Amino acid sequence: MNAVAPSWKPEPSLFHFTSGVYYATDRQWVVYDAYARFLFVEASKLRNGAPSNRIMLPAARTAVWMHRHVAERGWATKGYPVTWTDEDCARIADDIVGTLTRHERVVASVEAILAEVRDELDDVSYTQGSELFVVNRFELDGKIIVEKPMTTINRWLNYIDDLIKSEECKSYIILKHNLLLLSCVHSVVLGD
Repeated sequence: MNAVAPSWKPEPSLFHFTSGVYYATDRQWVVYDAYARFLFVEASKLRNGAPSNRIMLPAARTAVWMHRHVAERGWATKGYPVTWTDEDCARIADDIVGTLTRHERVVASVEAILAEVRDELDDVSYTQGSELFVVNRFELDGKIIVEKPMTTINRWLNYIDDLIKSEECKSYIILKHNLLLLSCVHSVVLGD
């Protein structure tokens, strides 16, 4: 007895792509989180002065490339074998840029990464013990309020511009580069 292939095939869309990944992994937000992380990777490759929005499509393409076979395997487990072409994957990447860049899950992933980095940079040894770089913390009505990550990063960028002008503070150039890439991703995802 010959098995007949199903006539319906999943379209190359973000919905079908993420559904396939979910069927294979039982993890709903994998593609969203991967896209957020790849935004940072692409920002680190961005040349100085290049527009921030240039990081979105390469990050989306990498997320699709990374999860393509997982999505295909997920659909195969449901009885719908699919093989997406490179053109299909390009269409899915375009969907990711248009739909996920400001999606609440991507925003949450980016903010979590920024918070991790801020906590790491809260160690003053990264900034040669400079008091200027201490994360601001306030107590209000018995609660401790910690400065938002982007406020901290923008404040530090302003200080670094002045510090780099002095010869002994050239070591801040690498810190400035890293803070600029964080700022780049933040501006793409949150628009400010």
